[in-house]
Order: sequence, then structure tokens, then C-alpha cells
Amino acid sequence: MAVKPIRTHAIIAISDNIGLYLANGVNFMNISNFYRVYLPYCLQKQPNGGYAVLNREYKPVGFASDKYIVYGEFPVVSKIEITPEMAKKLSFTGSDDVSMVYLYGNGMDSDPKDSVKNRVAYFEKLALLAGLDVLF
Repeated sequence: MAVKPIRTHAIIAISDNIGLYLANGVNFMNISNFYRVYLPYCLQKQPNGGYAVLNREYKPVGFASDKYIVYGEFPVVSKIEITPEMAKKLSFTGSDDVSMVYLYGNGMDSDPKDSVKNRVAYFEKLALLAGLDVLF
């Protein structure tokens, strides 16, 4: 049985599909979709120079949780090198910012679940990531 959101400005309910909802009805966290948990959404540079590969909920890929996670407490930081040129190829906006690289964004313009075109673009980015060496 789903819990119906109450109209407030706080996160107010957890539904049967483990989603947190905001009062305006917009899904804030929906970890019932495989791709939102197990596929990369962004890469965030860490203080040690490595990258945390994060899912759509800003958790390490594979983490399905609504809890705050300190990436350094888990073996989730990858030692990869992302140059500004590579960041530009990976970023859905074409940004060369190496501190935070978003593979896709919100909405139908780039979200891989929304169209075949978006999925092809996303998997091309995954192919680029697959070619990177992990440094030790």
C-alpha cells in the first residue's frame, strides 16, 4: 500500500517502491529503477584525486539507500584520470569541468530511459569510461 504524500515542504513519506517524495508530488528519490541504482550518473572528484562513480541518487553505484554516505568510508573511489578533454566527451553538456562530470541530466533531453537516442549517447559515454585505465 502506497503512502500518499502530505502537502508540506519536507520529505514526508516512503512509498511501497522505496521512493521518497516531496510535497509537490515530484519523486525525490526513487531507488526502484535498476538504472538509477546500478548505472553511473556522474563522476565526482575526491580529495585524493580519485573519482566516486555515483548513481542517480548520488550514492556509489550499486548503493540503494536513503542514508547519507561518506564515500571515503567505503572502497568506492576509482583512481582514474579524467582530463578536461575527456570530461568534455563524457559530459552531457560538453563541460570540461573535471571536478563533477554528469553523464546525463534531468528530463527528456538526455535521460537514457526516455529515448533510444539518449540511450545510444549514454552507452557511448560508458564505452569511453570502459577504456580508461584504473590506476593503483
